[in-house]
Amino acid sequence: MKIRYTSVFKTFVVLVTLVGMLMIGYGLLFYQDFETALSGAPYSENDMNRRSYQDIAHLLNTLAVDYRNEIYIAKGQTLTDEMRAEARLEINNAQNSELDQLDVAYDNWIYEATQVNNSVEVNRLKEEKKERTRQIMTKTDMAVADLDRTLIKKELQRYKDLKLELSKYADFKYHVSNGQGDTLANIQEIGDVKAYFETLPSAMEFREGQLLLKTQDGNTRGERFDSRLVGFVGQTKEAYALKESEFLYNRENGRWAVVGITVGFLLVLISVGIFIAVVGKSNKSSDVLLTFWDRPYLDVMTVIVVGLIITAVLGILYFYENVYPYDALGFYAFAGTFIVLGTLVGYYWLRLVTKRLKRKELFQRTLVFQILNWFFGGTVRGLRDIVEAVQKGSGSRRLVIEGTLYTLALAGGLISVLIFVRLFGFFGLLLAFGVLLFISVVAFRYRYKSVKSLEQIKIGVQKLADGDLNYRIDTHGFDTENGDFAKSVNATADGFLIAVEKEVKSERMKAELVTNVSHDLKTPLTSLIAYVDLLKKEDIPTEQGRAYLEVIDQKVERLRSLVEDLFEAAKASSGTLQVQAEIMDFAELLTQGLGETSEQIGGSGLDFRIQIAERPVYILADGKHLWRIVENLVSNILKYSLPQSRVYVQLQVIGEDVVLTTKNISAHELNMPAYELTERFKRGDEARNSEGSGLGLSIAKSLTELMRGKFAIEVDGDLFKATVSFKRENAPEPVVPIDVQGENIQVSEI
Repeated sequence: MKIRYTSVFKTFVVLVTLVGMLMIGYGLLFYQDFETALSGAPYSENDMNRRSYQDIAHLLNTLAVDYRNEIYIAKGQTLTDEMRAEARLEINNAQNSELDQLDVAYDNWIYEATQVNNSVEVNRLKEEKKERTRQIMTKTDMAVADLDRTLIKKELQRYKDLKLELSKYADFKYHVSNGQGDTLANIQEIGDVKAYFETLPSAMEFREGQLLLKTQDGNTRGERFDSRLVGFVGQTKEAYALKESEFLYNRENGRWAVVGITVGFLLVLISVGIFIAVVGKSNKSSDVLLTFWDRPYLDVMTVIVVGLIITAVLGILYFYENVYPYDALGFYAFAGTFIVLGTLVGYYWLRLVTKRLKRKELFQRTLVFQILNWFFGGTVRGLRDIVEAVQKGSGSRRLVIEGTLYTLALAGGLISVLIFVRLFGFFGLLLAFGVLLFISVVAFRYRYKSVKSLEQIKIGVQKLADGDLNYRIDTHGFDTENGDFAKSVNATADGFLIAVEKEVKSERMKAELVTNVSHDLKTPLTSLIAYVDLLKKEDIPTEQGRAYLEVIDQKVERLRSLVEDLFEAAKASSGTLQVQAEIMDFAELLTQGLGETSEQIGGSGLDFRIQIAERPVYILADGKHLWRIVENLVSNILKYSLPQSRVYVQLQVIGEDVVLTTKNISAHELNMPAYELTERFKRGDEARNSEGSGLGLSIAKSLTELMRGKFAIEVDGDLFKATVSFKRENAPEPVVPIDVQGENIQVSEI
């Protein structure tokens, strides 16, 4: 057994993939630290530190150079022609929008008043519209006149917002001037500003359109910065130490995250490769077998899986932004669950794809392929069937022609509807309806005759199936195809009738032959029996002579029994045996019969288990023939059963039937079909060493069927089972003595 094909190994591979996916998911939480982890520069030269300086530099440039101070802004010095033009455009757009809405509303109202001839309301609405229009125009003029003041308010608010944004950089110290006498600083006035910033662990200088950043080794790193600013920005030792410590912590986390993602990716890659190699294979079969879970269409499952994975990713991102900052543990549980479920769903999809690739049926098991195959394949098959039908006999050709005519008639009817309606309007619609009705009536009349013919053929076939071989279908008025069909059914009935007559004649001849032979054998057999009886009365002097006589007596007796059985079998199978049926208790007859054979049963060594479900159980049968059936079954059991085995005799009521069942183990191997055991002279003992004649079961079957019962035999290995069933009858009416003309007569219903 190969371990890699076991379910345990495959489950282990999936678990390894889950571990790898969880490692990748956890590592991605630190994606912001990847750049820090992969960079070897110290904090002072790191991009994160440099970006912080760039951000505060742009903020300081906007405040010190563009806005300078609030007085400068209040005088409108920051306003430009472009700003004024853009503001006027916004005011005009707002005015046009209001006027458009006003026009639509008042035009509708004026139209409604006009429809009801309300001139007073119309005049009022027109005057009101003019007044509203004048108000909008006045408001626009006021907005334009007050444009600079509105813009100055916006600029002052933006200046305050920028100052608020600058206050967030409390860890930075700055002292800059714009070259026009304005200074922006958050340190006290000192004599030598440059010397102060050079004492800081990290500082940046604005000089001659450049940003000069001091590195950890004392050198400077410059970059272009288009501004008139002059001055310095730096971090205090405490702030720098805290930032550097945070930077080193994030770098360590980022490095471990990169390692975790790399290891997780390798685990996923290796485990997925192994899974692809072993999926679909097992130790029981080398073929790739499909199970119940492989039945879904691949394209449908692809859409579902992609949708689920996208949903999981979006859910993780949402929880990362809205839950992770406040409840990290809850986010881990949620994200871990989504990763596990997403991995399992992905593996299921991979299993479907891999199995189909290995079976070379990737596209055959998709819904799109099935639809296209159904459409185009069905069309091709339909055309092929039409061609085949035309090439075949007249019936198939007629079917194609009829279908074509019906289609053309329907198409013509629809076209006539369109033409008549176009030319004559409603009258044309009535005319087209009449044309369609005429076509439908003609088609119905034609098809009705064909369907009626088929109904008559169906009746004839049913009569034939029911055994009425004298019924013939009247083919008058049939079309050619249905007429030929009906004639074939009539010819079949004729053939069946001839065959049945031949079979009946053959069976009658067989029965007469057996009867004649039996009669011819009885005469010399009677003489043999008489002479044997005479010899028994003689005094035969030698012991050997008396032994010979005993053998002759046994053989003659067996021959007599065989002739009688043969004669009875012939009469039973030919139906000439007289049956005097009456309602009798099957349970009582079975009990009496087994009682009369109790001596033979006791001496056989067989263990009889008898079960009679209920008493009495009435059937309609001939008592003598029924007893012969029971006797033959018991005799068959005694002759052919395995010594010291059990025999089961069961009488029960099943539905409307009374069923006698016997079961026994054969002493000889039953290597023949069950039906052969009911043939004449057929014995389970092929060596024919037993005493049986091979006629007992045949006689039992013939007598059962003669009394309208059912006889069946089943063979299962050495188990022999015989079943005799009759319809259950109600209890007979009690005998009522009546007096007719002074005579006492017993009358009973038979």
